[in-house]
Amino acid sequence: MKKILITGAAGFIANNLIRRCYELGYSIYTIDKLKIQDHELSSIITHEYVCDIRDFCELNNIFETVSPDFVIHLAARTDLDGVLLEDYSSNTDGVDNVCRAIISSTSIKSVVFASSMLVCDVGYYPKDIFDFCPTTVYGHSKVESEKIIRKYHNKLPKYCIVRPTSIWGPFFREPYRNFFDLIKAKKYFNIKNNRVEKTYGYVENTVNQLLSLLVCDKDLSMTLINLGDSESMKINKWANSISECFHSKPVLEFPYVVFIMLAKLGDFLKYFSVRFPMTTFRLKNMTTNNVLDCSIAVNTNQYHEISITDGVHRTTHWLNKN
Repeated sequence: MKKILITGAAGFIANNLIRRCYELGYSIYTIDKLKIQDHELSSIITHEYVCDIRDFCELNNIFETVSPDFVIHLAARTDLDGVLLEDYSSNTDGVDNVCRAIISSTSIKSVVFASSMLVCDVGYYPKDIFDFCPTTVYGHSKVESEKIIRKYHNKLPKYCIVRPTSIWGPFFREPYRNFFDLIKAKKYFNIKNNRVEKTYGYVENTVNQLLSLLVCDKDLSMTLINLGDSESMKINKWANSISECFHSKPVLEFPYVVFIMLAKLGDFLKYFSVRFPMTTFRLKNMTTNNVLDCSIAVNTNQYHEISITDGVHRTTHWLNKN
């Protein structure tokens, strides 16, 4: 039985990845600084390690004890609330530690490192793997992550770096859990005539892409790999399909000017640490095309791609139960 070590095991993508690895017969070992609260999930893990990846000694001991065949590194701080790069030390010092622990191991055949599409601004299309354009401190930290990994290029086993796009599905959290919850509560509204199109990734497809890349024979270490579905989506159409699952009717629409006013209100409330569903940052995201090339991940995927329609049905069913 092949042993897989997954970091960031308490996260949303890892939750789905662990379940898929169990279905495929892997012996699963996990690392996270938080203990997994889902008892059903914990029961299918061979051994769960509670460890902060910034602690190299403890991390390295785990790698030595487990002697994994494969590693998928998902652990990261992913929120946008940090002010300084140092706030995201898990994405810099932590990644450096993971690389060193991998290099120290003699058992590891392949590694997948998760970065982020936010190494570039929304709507910016990089020319190659070294073309970055972050606009958030989090995005900057992920740029540093990629640079650290490539610093060890000649010492690492077979590896690749992936940039997840906007991933959604069962067990998700902010922001797309909020998106679905607002639609369910009839508090989400479409921007009238908004034809913006984006690349998203249904999480079951995402984990299949991760596992396929992990065992791929090709050297993809210097390849730009976006994780996302084969077809992009129009936000209004997606929102309507979700609403039709919950309420059997599409969401209401309002003119763009209404959203501008709401975004300004959200920006104002943010100064007082009051969370509001609309801000200028979020409005820009909603009105900027961001169709990314996911062909490498899509073509490498060994498994059947789940359609957007089926993904919406599975996700709304999960939400109705939770």
